[in-house]
Amino acid sequence: MNPNSPLFLLQDGQQSGPFPFDSLCRMLTAGSVSPDDLVWCDGMADWVPLGSLLPTTPPDDSPDPESATTFAHPLPGYPTTSDDHGFGWYIAHAFLYPFRGDGLLMLILGAILFTGLSFAGNFIFIVGAATWGYILLMLQQVIHGTAMGEDRLPNWPDFDGFGDVFMKAFQWFAVVAICFGPAFFLAVVRTEDSDLSLILVGVAFLIGSIYFPMAILSVGMHDSIQGLNPLVVFRGMFTIPGHYLLTLLIFLGLSFLQGFATYLADLIPFLGVFLNKFIELWSAIFLARILGALYLVNRRKLSWFGE
Repeated sequence: MNPNSPLFLLQDGQQSGPFPFDSLCRMLTAGSVSPDDLVWCDGMADWVPLGSLLPTTPPDDSPDPESATTFAHPLPGYPTTSDDHGFGWYIAHAFLYPFRGDGLLMLILGAILFTGLSFAGNFIFIVGAATWGYILLMLQQVIHGTAMGEDRLPNWPDFDGFGDVFMKAFQWFAVVAICFGPAFFLAVVRTEDSDLSLILVGVAFLIGSIYFPMAILSVGMHDSIQGLNPLVVFRGMFTIPGHYLLTLLIFLGLSFLQGFATYLADLIPFLGVFLNKFIELWSAIFLARILGALYLVNRRKLSWFGE
């Protein structure tokens, strides 16, 4: 196995990931995974217990030899995933997070690609869906990495075929359809002169907007559209009302920012479209970072995976 290969996790019959190995070690010290949970990556013949991949002896400079063989203490070289940083700290540091590592290169290349696609016409829809699927794979890695205490922007996701990217695109479509489908339907069928129908459209859109961020987080963490379960989403919203209200305000601010970027796209040919796509990608990574932090800080309250 390549030590840099990300690992898929099989926990309670549910597959998630892939995760970097050091992220799984941090998750292990936090108690959200067990040494007996199974992991797998390309090049491995079968699923193996996570504990079988861990060192059995501490490095020479380890001050506490017992810490390498007991999971009640952090593994050497892997800081614990803790709540030392509050939610506000993550918000303040999230503005520059999309520029870390290869982030700026990702943003520029992605903006150039989506700018080109915006002028290519509808026949290029499949290419656009595949590209967004790949971006969504990266955004899920941002959510997962942040949820396990990672401060680095993940590397480019491994491309294992179009199945994964189209699955991510489908998950995104399902989230948007569940959140905003009712408002769109009411807008289409409403009576043109009816004030009541207009109010219903507005209420449906407001409810969908409130539901949207937690739905993204739940689907991203569960890696399944089962995360759209209203019992999971609404329970999460009401379990952490203060932090979630702050997340909604951030989502509202990003929406206004995107509206301004769209105005630039209409005002300035080509360059405006590029800036629009650049801001769109930055906003997506920023929101993914915030959502991952929302889970990290509140994981014990949410208790989605028995933490």
